Amino acid sequence: MAGFQGSSRLFPPKAHRSTPFLMLQAALLLLLAPQSPTTGLVEIPAGRTLVGGDLKDYKKLMASKPGVAQQLGADTPRSQVDVASFAIAPTEVTNEMYSRYVEATGAQPPVTWLVISKEERNAIIQEMQKEDPSWIFEGLKKSKWWDEHWQDEGMKWEMAPEIATSPVVGISHDDAREYCKWAGLRLPTEEEWVRAARGDSDQSWPYGDEFDRKLVACTMTQPRNLSFKLLPVNSMPENSSSYGIVDLCGNAWEWTDSRFNPLPGFKSFKIKGKDGKPITILPPFDGSAPVIRGGAFNMPDYGTSVDRRHGIFNIARLEFVGFRVASSLNACTNALLYATDVIDARILGATVEEGLDFSATIGLEKRQFADLDSIAAARKAPEQGLPNPTPPEAYAIFDGYSCIGLTPVKAINESSIAKLSKNTTREGPIPVGVLHSTVPLSEPNLVPGTWILSYQGELKAAEITKTGARSTEGEVPPEGFEAPENWPDYSDLTLAPKTEYIIFVAPDSNRALAAIPLSSKAGMGTAKKAPHKMIINKDRGSIDFEFRALDQRGRKAFTFRLPVKPISKGADLISETAWDGSNFEIKEPVPEEG
Repeated sequence: MAGFQGSSRLFPPKAHRSTPFLMLQAALLLLLAPQSPTTGLVEIPAGRTLVGGDLKDYKKLMASKPGVAQQLGADTPRSQVDVASFAIAPTEVTNEMYSRYVEATGAQPPVTWLVISKEERNAIIQEMQKEDPSWIFEGLKKSKWWDEHWQDEGMKWEMAPEIATSPVVGISHDDAREYCKWAGLRLPTEEEWVRAARGDSDQSWPYGDEFDRKLVACTMTQPRNLSFKLLPVNSMPENSSSYGIVDLCGNAWEWTDSRFNPLPGFKSFKIKGKDGKPITILPPFDGSAPVIRGGAFNMPDYGTSVDRRHGIFNIARLEFVGFRVASSLNACTNALLYATDVIDARILGATVEEGLDFSATIGLEKRQFADLDSIAAARKAPEQGLPNPTPPEAYAIFDGYSCIGLTPVKAINESSIAKLSKNTTREGPIPVGVLHSTVPLSEPNLVPGTWILSYQGELKAAEITKTGARSTEGEVPPEGFEAPENWPDYSDLTLAPKTEYIIFVAPDSNRALAAIPLSSKAGMGTAKKAPHKMIINKDRGSIDFEFRALDQRGRKAFTFRLPVKPISKGADLISETAWDGSNFEIKEPVPEEG
């Protein structure tokens, strides 16, 4: 069986990743010409943002509330963080938004959509209490019951039109990520979330420095009939950041893609309790738990500030936790970030974070939207006494996503094409990137998926069978052949002599699924001038990825041109009208002579 590749061939040792190397990577990003943010999102400019609570102020707060001092300590200390530009939704994902996803995919609906009579509810409680007398139809127990029974025969659920524009809650972190994959989006990091809320300021709420009970949905909201209640989005439009992002604080906690680790610079400290005795602050950090931000309708004033953060299990479905979507500005970056979850680091030769340059992702994408007028017509006014606001102007209903995108490796630990090619004949192909497609391909013949792309240099006819592949000249591996160590399983491949290939390798099994000849020989040039672009090649009938990966010192780059042919029923994907934006070149057909 083919073995796994080591990491030393993929990217240079850390000693080689010098400041000039990193600066050059950053400079190359400026050449990528990102797309404009899509409908349904608001662009947030890059800048330095204060993340974390002021320690002096927090010590006073913790001293007055010793019962939650350990949790509050996790909000500190404050530091300045550079945040790249990104885009974020103006509201949390609403029930009507999530409904489109559930209808399209058959995903589990939230428990808040359960339709059940009082008699049925009581019967469930009686049945469950036979094994657990303390069982109640609330919280995590209710969510677990729903996980197990939502597909039972006769079970009823629907997205009630009265809650159409309220945040969808009872959604786990895993659920939120699956929605994002379907929509071609992602969750914000907590630094991005804070930047969307605070911008360049140091204020504690998106709208200002002081808590205002008329602007935040929480336990202290005025008028009192609105307290302790989940409200429709934009019910308090003045609870808005300078960028026009509403409801970041209060109403529903929001999942982020960050983990509940200490903030930069955190050190344990002591405060004085109400009795004068010292309390050592050691917050319950958990690097496996995603961070939620913003507080909710069941939190007091201090629990809804911009700095409030908490960590909960990624599978938890709670009726006060929802989510908001975000997006990188380069096409397909969101999709690749999540698609690469399936990659085995042993096959890539590095962890995804270490080995792939997501900021250099290129590709083509198409995002669909539902007709907002027809969606709005199906809404009904919320229960009596609740606001019935109109969502903000940037609000939109995502309705699916298609893409084909490529993320290159950060660097290849070779200094020339000759050495790279030679080493692939001795040690096996080397990863140069990852391709992800939501549509099937005819060349290579593959269903939608994610693949590690590995470069295979030219092989002689006699060398091909030694890899486990067949030769186009008819030669086959000898009976009882064992693949070389570190090589992917080439047994399904047929290769031509003296031809450079990109090998499509399964991300979790090290099996070579297909081999596509490069449309031109692999090259090398200065990093600044190395091509890195998409080409809609109408002449060849293909989508061409002309991409680069830096060499071990970051001054030069290896270049590759990979043609693929996506297919779709009823749509011509080799067309500029099939994709959003204009981040591609078009090669028109060459007229035939005569």
